[in-house]
Amino acid sequence: MKKILFCLSLACMLPLLCACQKDKEDNDAQTPEMKTPELKEKAISLSFKDTTAPYSSIILTETGKAIVAKALPKQSAPSTRGGTLIPEYIYGRYEVTGDVYTIFDNSNNFVCHLQLLKNAEGTITSVKIFLNSNVDEGVAYAVEVIGKVSDSNLTQDLCRNWKISYTHITLDGAVKATKIFEAPDASSFNAIFEYAKEKAPQLDAEIPEKMKITDIMFTQTGSFIILFENGKIFVGTWNWKNEKTGEINYAWDGDEKMFDYESGKATFTIETYKKVSYYTLTLSGSVTDAGKTYNATIAFNLEEK
Repeated sequence: MKKILFCLSLACMLPLLCACQKDKEDNDAQTPEMKTPELKEKAISLSFKDTTAPYSSIILTETGKAIVAKALPKQSAPSTRGGTLIPEYIYGRYEVTGDVYTIFDNSNNFVCHLQLLKNAEGTITSVKIFLNSNVDEGVAYAVEVIGKVSDSNLTQDLCRNWKISYTHITLDGAVKATKIFEAPDASSFNAIFEYAKEKAPQLDAEIPEKMKITDIMFTQTGSFIILFENGKIFVGTWNWKNEKTGEINYAWDGDEKMFDYESGKATFTIETYKKVSYYTLTLSGSVTDAGKTYNATIAFNLEEK
């Protein structure tokens, strides 16, 4: 059986989920107040059918963020993760005027204008892209509009731009320990790895390059995006496994075997920590390595950014 490194698994878990331990006195968690995002009705996710288009997909989030996947190169070998081709992403923001979206990168440089084109029934079938802000003519490309996962209150609350305020990590099995990270370590890969190595030094895993999560974003059209301080972007998909209990299915870049867990689940729920109610995203699971089973729970307390 292929050896599974628990510490590496911890790092893979980190971008996705969190849960905090309830203090006995903190059983009266209240739903955090969430305002409707200003661009909720303008948010849209597009997949390009036309292989001549400069992009393969565009995600425009409810919170005004833009994630643009460049078309995969035809000659060179793009990067892969889990056997899936990974495009180069542009991250930024967008503005809307009528049916025209203007996309800027994270340095506020112009990326493109995007005009939605509809058929006689009012369905968006293509978009016209203007790559130069100073010209009036664009090129139309066929697209598919990605439908919403759901429009429930919980889905609307999930689909935010989040920052991590606390991270709770619990190890069990060969080791048993719990740690709570507060800012600035709450969103640091390195802090998580160092803790795991301290508590389970027998595990052979290298501390990764310095990486810190700056943003976690979910969209109603089933995308989630993880942004790191060093500029790396992870894009994946999600849907509800059980919306009543907040359980989520997830995958990175379309690869449904993202993690080598023998069991595990993700949940989005409300928990209370230090007398404050937070939405939390939780991953718990078990990994067997060299005949030993390690259980872990990684929990983020999320604040809207």
